[in-house]
Amino acid sequence: MIILNAQVSVFLPNSRCILPDYLPMAKPLSSRSRRRIRNSFVWLNIFTMAFAWPIQSAMANPTGGTVVAGSAAINSAGNTLTVTQNSARAIINWQGFSNNRHEMTQFIQPSTQAAILNRVTGGDASAILGAMHSNGQVYLINPNGVVFGPNASVIVGGLVVSTLNVNNSEFMRGNDLSFWLFRRISG
Repeated sequence: MIILNAQVSVFLPNSRCILPDYLPMAKPLSSRSRRRIRNSFVWLNIFTMAFAWPIQSAMANPTGGTVVAGSAAINSAGNTLTVTQNSARAIINWQGFSNNRHEMTQFIQPSTQAAILNRVTGGDASAILGAMHSNGQVYLINPNGVVFGPNASVIVGGLVVSTLNVNNSEFMRGNDLSFWLFRRISG
């Protein structure tokens, strides 16, 4: 399971999270300390799944999608949601962006350099428990967090996940991106 929150995370295919035998400190960690750190990660995963479990059963493929920049079409058939992107870059605002274990969210993009920004505007965290496929670059922005389940299948050209926001015009121009905190508007 990968938990991404309050940071920008870049997913590289075939990468794994491995706890090193040492951490940069004044003195090396003992085997007991390393074991405690590993156990902390295990308990963090168990704790996260315990709280994510109630929302997982209610999740479905992404919902409430509105194309706000670029050109894309959103179609749903059975357990598959397909986004067909017709421009080099596109932005879609979603009410919710999650999928269940036997569902697939698929992006068909014009090239491997094409990029799509998926911004969640609803109040729930994203839970990717099923499949997410793309031939290009996928950006998933959700201020409420993103959880990838242990059986998630992510096959994409590139994936950037963050709880920080991105400026639409910067993204559409293909400039270097500046990530910043979402501003909450009360009232």
